[in-house]
Amino acid sequence: MMKALPPLLVAGFGAAIALLVFTVHPGASLIPLIPLGVGMWAMSRAKAMVKADDPVGSLSFFELAQLLPYAIAAAASALLIGLAVWFAPPEKPTPAPNAPPPPPPTPFERYFPEILKALAGAASVFITAAFIKSSEEPDSWVADLVKREFQKAYESRFPNNPNANSAVRAPAYMGLGWEKEGRQKRAAAIDAAIKDGT
Repeated sequence: MMKALPPLLVAGFGAAIALLVFTVHPGASLIPLIPLGVGMWAMSRAKAMVKADDPVGSLSFFELAQLLPYAIAAAASALLIGLAVWFAPPEKPTPAPNAPPPPPPTPFERYFPEILKALAGAASVFITAAFIKSSEEPDSWVADLVKREFQKAYESRFPNNPNANSAVRAPAYMGLGWEKEGRQKRAAAIDAAIKDGT
């Protein structure tokens, strides 16, 4: 149940943005720029801290950078919902009491709104899943990011320190992978090697 919560929250955030755009002000479409900006700032700050030899401090910023895919998915979801509402055909007015009956709807008029709703729903789910790398394991996006940045910065830095070298390169370090606890232990080992100068 908890695994389905992030995509549900993203879709709900996208629907709320679309509702605000149509009912309050079109400027509400800029709301996803807030978490997107925070995520981009956190990403650049985390990378700068890795380059400045502060792997422990960078971890909290890498966690915050997780806002990036969520903000993009919410914006895409809002866009798809907005397009579905925008392109939906208007309802036909109620005929006057003495007016002749309206002609029967064409197949296009009958099925297009339903197909558009289904397409928007399916596309929203697809976009959400595409931008949130793994909805079943949200930590994996951060794990892949930290692994890539740590290996890029420290891969050849500790040839004489097997512990730090293992923390950077090994798939499993102290029995842990790149999940949150493993990242913390790896960052601590790398930090200790930097301070020791080995």
